[in-house]
Amino acid sequence: MSSYEFSGFRTRSEARFPAPVVEFDRRDAFVRRKLSCRGSYAIALDRCTEHFTVTRFRDLLGVPPNAYERGNDLIKRVINPACIEVNGLSELGVKIEVERAYSRAPITGVQLGWWRKDGEEYRQTYQERQRSKLGRMARLRGQVETEAPLPIRLEAIS
Repeated sequence: MSSYEFSGFRTRSEARFPAPVVEFDRRDAFVRRKLSCRGSYAIALDRCTEHFTVTRFRDLLGVPPNAYERGNDLIKRVINPACIEVNGLSELGVKIEVERAYSRAPITGVQLGWWRKDGEEYRQTYQERQRSKLGRMARLRGQVETEAPLPIRLEAIS
């Protein structure tokens, strides 16, 4: 399990259907994972959505009150990395949309949606969990470059 303590949203359904052990690198991803599995409806339904105010969402993620006050900073530094990590390591897919009055207005609300992965998505998640943590975020972001093997020169061998 993660080294972070989390004491909320423990229900009987989580005790009966324990989630697989996944270790997240970021606290916000760990809290998001717990948040997305918090009720019995998360186990019973394929897709679920929930709406939060910005203050409640920041509180659930543990973001300090004066940190990331601008909406773009919150999206870039907290929401996007957490979504990438949860989507890459969890059996649930997560999508977070922020609500604004217009494009540069302050964030007024957050819409959190999650669904169960199946088929190829689930297989890729399982394979990523089996790999080393070294370079994981780069792999999840698609920033890893694979090197082509060097061609063998037969003249140099003989």
